Amino acid sequence: MLLAFDIETSGLDAEKDFVTVCSTYDGSEARSYLFVELDQNGVLVYREDKEAVVGALCAALDAAPALAAFNGVRFDVPFIARAFRVEEARAAGWLLKCLDPFEVCKSVARRTFGLGMLLELNGMEGKSGSGLAAVEQARNGEFDALSRYCEDDARLTHEVCVRERLMLP
Repeated sequence: MLLAFDIETSGLDAEKDFVTVCSTYDGSEARSYLFVELDQNGVLVYREDKEAVVGALCAALDAAPALAAFNGVRFDVPFIARAFRVEEARAAGWLLKCLDPFEVCKSVARRTFGLGMLLELNGMEGKSGSGLAAVEQARNGEFDALSRYCEDDARLTHEVCVRERLMLP
């Protein structure tokens, strides 16, 4: 089983920004792990049950025989590890079993591109939003829309990674 995952964050610094949501998709079912809420003043904060949600996500990543992510090797896994203080050996285990088309292209072809470009180039369904819009959704408390967007990216990543052939930019 290939478990694709994607995260959304409130910024690019894992020491001060939040992982707002992580979604997984296994080829038939999507699941979202929501880590944030708005406090009584409308400020984005981690939920009280964050540790339980982090534990459930880590267990899912541990249990998957193989993982897939788009820029997960350089961004998603390191961000999760730093933000949630995941043990280095555990995060390394995720990296070792992670299929990441972005990383392959960056390392081999020395080119980078977005998931949207890869989908378009291969005649696949396009993305439903953007990372910048996801930051705004979190800040506005639009957590259902944020989760749907993240689930969609996880599903699209899964679809990219199970294809026999991909056209690359």
